Amino acid sequence: MATPVFVLPRRSVADNPSPRLARLARAGWVGLATVVAVVAAVLSAPSVALADSAPADAATPVTVSADSLPTTQINGVVWAQLIVGDTVYVGGEFTRSRPAGSARGVNEVVRNNLLAYNLTTGKLITSFNPNVNGAVRALVASADGTRVYAGGGFTKVGSETRFRLAAFDTGTGALVSSWKPVVNAQVKALGIFGNTVYAGGTFTVASGQSRTMTASFATSNGALGTWTGQPDGGAVNAQYAWAWGDGTTERAATATATHTYPGAGMYEVVLTVTDTAGATASDTQTIVATDPPAPPITAFAGDAFGRTITRGLGSADIAGPWTTTGSTANYSVGDGVGKLQAAAGQTVNAYLPGATSVDTDLTVSMGTQQAVTGGGTYLSAIGHRVEGNDYRARAKLLASGAVQVQLMRGATSLKYLTVPGLSYAAGDQLKLRLQVTGTSPTTLKAMVWKLGDAVPEAWQVSATDSTAALQQAGSIGLAFYVSASATLSPMTATFDDLIAEPSH
Repeated sequence: MATPVFVLPRRSVADNPSPRLARLARAGWVGLATVVAVVAAVLSAPSVALADSAPADAATPVTVSADSLPTTQINGVVWAQLIVGDTVYVGGEFTRSRPAGSARGVNEVVRNNLLAYNLTTGKLITSFNPNVNGAVRALVASADGTRVYAGGGFTKVGSETRFRLAAFDTGTGALVSSWKPVVNAQVKALGIFGNTVYAGGTFTVASGQSRTMTASFATSNGALGTWTGQPDGGAVNAQYAWAWGDGTTERAATATATHTYPGAGMYEVVLTVTDTAGATASDTQTIVATDPPAPPITAFAGDAFGRTITRGLGSADIAGPWTTTGSTANYSVGDGVGKLQAAAGQTVNAYLPGATSVDTDLTVSMGTQQAVTGGGTYLSAIGHRVEGNDYRARAKLLASGAVQVQLMRGATSLKYLTVPGLSYAAGDQLKLRLQVTGTSPTTLKAMVWKLGDAVPEAWQVSATDSTAALQQAGSIGLAFYVSASATLSPMTATFDDLIAEPSH
């Protein structure tokens, strides 16, 4: 029995008179057709604040000042502040706090990533010391002010396990023992409405259920909500009418429908959406139903970097320990990513000798924490390494924002392309995919794109090579190089979601 898998883009009938069906993604043994309505962002970026630092009316007080604030100081970065009553909660990436006016290193006390100070006096609240082991990126308070909810990249609060979400009692400062939802990657934003906490971030799983970048939880006990980023009301929460092209039709009040076809072939699917105002729009897509695919290929290496290590990279989730070159101080794992640090003119390398294959299909997410300067930086995925020689794909990030994808045999360039329409800035995440197949010759293919954008439909660069020493099974790895002309040094590259499987 044949079934297709295809996805329809998120559009509102009221906003767009002709929502387009997306192209066939791939054939699968589960027939899933999806149409999704437009969703307003639950957690949007703040708007730009405007202030009259020199108001025309002399009677109007100046609203922007360069005066120092007499508040407790830290040795790192603040990502979020939240005022509850007379208490200011501060989340970020820091390890020490000191009184206002004290020099760095003087009168410091330990405060790991989360602290509180008095709004009136600016003094540290000494009774609140949760000791969070990773970055705190977002804070939000309950409507009654009795709880503060925190999200970020942490996995521990004190001695208690908390996977990137935690709640605190504002009366006692204690960790709320009954509120401990779990997400599998960093939380970057929080919102609250009624009895629900909304979270946004880079995660794909929440409390054991699929949740892509957004999830909701009960404020009382952290129970996972049914909300998945689709609206519960509004103009598009109406009727979806499917004509499947095989003589069957279906109506649904939700944006998800599943259909199994009687056999392989081409079918013309018509979707009609009617919103609550009575407006309708239809679109048609011809899809291909195929026989069920072969069983999925099992990865021989993988690493989600969910651990915390201050020196080195530890052991991958699949394929065993990482080995590194140079000082282990240049390597660490935290906040859900592996980190490689390099100074100007320096290359750092990390290898997985336990992951070997003749044919390899490797994908990894990557980026830099600082802006690119000088001659650029190079982030590499090594797909085939034998005794010091290797085949690799690398993304060259230029100070202009341009991105090159390159195929290399060691330091020798085989093929490169400046990717049209792709730009990069510090903090962005790129996906790099490298495929290495065959022997005598070996065929190499690569592509790079921005995380969240559509995957390229075709390989961007390809090449062949027959270097004798590399015509055998090889291992995989990662590398990071900073141009000797870089003016910002050292730089830190982040790597995440590494997957290597046999080429197919």
